[in-house]
Amino acid sequence: MVYKDVLKSIVSGVYIVTVEDHGNLNGMTAIWVHQVSYEPQLVGVAVSPLRRTHDMILSSKKFTVNVLSEGQQEQARNFGFKTGYSTDKLDGVSFTKSANGCPILPDIHSYFNCNLVNNYKIGDHSLLIGEVTGVTLVNEDAGRLVFDPDDYFG
Repeated sequence: MVYKDVLKSIVSGVYIVTVEDHGNLNGMTAIWVHQVSYEPQLVGVAVSPLRRTHDMILSSKKFTVNVLSEGQQEQARNFGFKTGYSTDKLDGVSFTKSANGCPILPDIHSYFNCNLVNNYKIGDHSLLIGEVTGVTLVNEDAGRLVFDPDDYFG
């Protein structure tokens, strides 16, 4: 139990990774998103192969990371506790589309578009490496949402 408690102490942001693939849209909540290189600008996103978003990113070779603002826990729950295989997670969400066609969610802090450049199997997840092709700061005054397991599992 101590092991899990210590892992919970790692500070992570909360993100929604969105994708467009052949006209189909989807998204999923992620906390394992990290910059992995300055030059070129690369980010890594850990995604379970069980997620619909995983296969859509592999097919489309692109994704967008929406950086959630403080207070958007409900948005994170909506995209995290439902499956894209049986639910349209964007139904009722007033989103726009980024330059790469992926959904941009309302009231977020910022977002960045990526082209998939590598995919590594890492344990029970895939580490998807994306080259950043564009960034937009939507609301610089908004604080970024920090992951607290009690907000979702408490």
